Amino acid sequence: MKVLNCLVFLLLSVYCVASIKIGSNTGTSHQTKSCFDSIDGFSTGFEAVSYNTYYPGQSGKFEPLSYSENGYQTVDFNAQSMFIDFEINIEGGQQIGKLWGFSQNKTQYVVTTINNNDYCIEQPLQFAIPSSIPDSSKVGTVVLGNTVCDVYHIVDSITGNYTSQYAIVDQATCALMSSTVKNQPNTTIGSAVINFFDYQPNVDTQSLQLPSICITNPIIPTNSPTSVPKYLGHFNLFKN
Repeated sequence: MKVLNCLVFLLLSVYCVASIKIGSNTGTSHQTKSCFDSIDGFSTGFEAVSYNTYYPGQSGKFEPLSYSENGYQTVDFNAQSMFIDFEINIEGGQQIGKLWGFSQNKTQYVVTTINNNDYCIEQPLQFAIPSSIPDSSKVGTVVLGNTVCDVYHIVDSITGNYTSQYAIVDQATCALMSSTVKNQPNTTIGSAVINFFDYQPNVDTQSLQLPSICITNPIIPTNSPTSVPKYLGHFNLFKN
């Protein structure tokens, strides 16, 4: 349960980071020209590590989670669809698989291997694929390696009471570089870091195509007989 919830939230976190609306450096969000205003989606590799960071659980209650994850994601803003290839380690276990999410039919598909056999699990979509770009405010600059980057605070009305999130963007190319999530000071200590690799400001349409197993022979469980978590939560680059 927690694995898929954690994964979904990272998915959402990745989305939010990759699709931020850049404002000025006055500390408030603005409707100014953004690096990402004109793109239809994005594709990126990612690697995330979390220690005790708050994430929303299936019941909506926030809980601290620790995990490591790596994978690849592409999001189509216009079609409201998403794909993620993930490997996540959490609570002493590992989950490897692929997820497709489609807002149009409100369905998600998770492909995973169990006892050397591939299964496709079809479920109601258990997270929102954002349709709008979250606001942000520029809070400073930083040199990452030898690359000058802008730092933006992501505005999030849902998780803001528990965490704060920042995106680091290449000042010259608008490429997403990294993101940090920190628990608020009035909560327990915890933080997460997400690094992005080969960020591309376009949609990988081929990866969004469902495999044949999900079309011809999906499993539609009332209670999943597998260890596949029921919802993915942490990869929508930025939470929205």
